[in-house]
Amino acid sequence: MVFIHFLVLLLLTGCTFNQLDQPPEGSVQVNSREIDLMIGAYQWETGSFFSKETVTVDAASPIQAAANREAENVHSPANAEVSFAHRPEELQVYLWESETKMQLVSEGNQWELPAEAGEYVYEVRGKWLDGEASYTVSLKIEPSDE
Repeated sequence: MVFIHFLVLLLLTGCTFNQLDQPPEGSVQVNSREIDLMIGAYQWETGSFFSKETVTVDAASPIQAAANREAENVHSPANAEVSFAHRPEELQVYLWESETKMQLVSEGNQWELPAEAGEYVYEVRGKWLDGEASYTVSLKIEPSDE
């Protein structure tokens, strides 16, 4: 009898499997410095088992997004490490070379930064149970003073 009451209560309140209402915030750590990621396009599912809503947000490309924010100065050689408030199930990092050309640099949360000085635009793509999201970070690599 208790089980039936529990089942009815669960059905009336809705089975909520979604843990997050929106994509989590993320950051990149380089040389003990934490740099916030800019959220880009995403598709996110919210609601309960019986009433789900999918939110789709379009955004500028990573190259365009980076043009609207000053690149963060970092020293090389260094590794970059991505972290999120909630860990994604899948994660890829792409280096954007132009508006139409990019290359995969990592299928995990760490990658090695280039040794050559210059400005580099990275896109971080994460996938969670609730959806997927794209993030951008622009880094200006400066050679180490050593």
